[in-house]
Order: sequence, then C-alpha cells, then structure tokens
Amino acid sequence: NPKSGGTLLSYIIGMAAALGTSPLTEGVESEEHFKFLKGVDCERAQGYYFSKPLPMAEVRQVLRDKGMHYERQTAA
Repeated sequence: NPKSGGTLLSYIIGMAAALGTSPLTEGVESEEHFKFLKGVDCERAQGYYFSKPLPMAEVRQVLRDKGMHYERQTAA
C-alpha cells in the first residue's frame, strides 16, 4: 500500500531527525517522490529523477553548474 509506505517513511525520517542525523533517501524517480520527501523534511535524496549514474568528476561538475555542493564522507 503506497500510503502506508509513505507514512512509514515519514516516521523514519522524523525519527532520524530526532536522533540528530540526516538520512539519504535513494530511488527518487519522479517529481511526486521528490515533493513527498520535501514535504516530510527529508534533506538528502538521490535517484534517476536528478540524474542517471555518472562518473564522480561529472557529478561534481553538474553540482557546481547547479550551485550545489558535493557532500564528502568522513571516516568514522
């Protein structure tokens, strides 16, 4: 059931925020998916809605062109 899946996802995102973390939602394939995620305060997302998979150098250039920044992973 898509509605219950959306409800569960919104709870997960809210719980992550309450724990001080920002989850990355994968598999965003449509504007509808993206609008839903923005509506439940999801701050990070990736998927074909934004771009097909690209080599890292191209990803960085696309982000620069759109005025966005690349988020680097740090070792734990």
